[in-house]
Amino acid sequence: MQPLEISFASYIEMFGSVSPVQNMNQPSPRTTRLLDQARFESAAEAAGLERVVFLAGPFIDTAKRPRKSKGNRAALLRYELFHILDREGWIVTLGEYQKLIDAAEPALGEHNNAALAEIKHARDKSTDAIVMLPSSPGSFLELGAFASINDICTKMLIIVDKQYEAHTNYMNTGPLKSAAIKHATLKFIDYSDIEACAKEVEQFVTSRIWVRMEKEILAP
Repeated sequence: MQPLEISFASYIEMFGSVSPVQNMNQPSPRTTRLLDQARFESAAEAAGLERVVFLAGPFIDTAKRPRKSKGNRAALLRYELFHILDREGWIVTLGEYQKLIDAAEPALGEHNNAALAEIKHARDKSTDAIVMLPSSPGSFLELGAFASINDICTKMLIIVDKQYEAHTNYMNTGPLKSAAIKHATLKFIDYSDIEACAKEVEQFVTSRIWVRMEKEILAP
């Protein structure tokens, strides 16, 4: 991700200075300048973050858009979300990446496998958010593995196709229920409504960055 290339003067010209709240004491010009500088530095810090989201779901080739069909809605949704997040500056990781699995080998040795490697990656502090689209054998297994782990669930958004919301199947009564109890965010949205899904994902991943910034500010 490219660092923020903007001067403080240009920032103030574009976004304005700190506006005093009506009926409150107004800072002196020197104090205003100091507060404007702090605001600029906060914006630069946020823009320079390496933001990582793990996007789970049916297999996709990120270089090839899936054909549009009823049976391919989940793959098309994952493909579109990948590129939306990528354009917004997120580092998007996928379970299909062999390098993600290989990265866990030094820690796990001959015990390393795709399941453990994904859990390790999802739990890692550098992974800010997990977006889960349970809609294929592999993603069902990923959901089952993640749903019982507290520190994964707290940063996981699960989007399930709306057509399955009222079903009393194992996924709804098992891993989805377990994940929700552990504070995962669960949404039922029509997979063909890519705009609605993208809006939910953008709101969630942005909120995760706010959580991260808050933790860094309050850290001893």
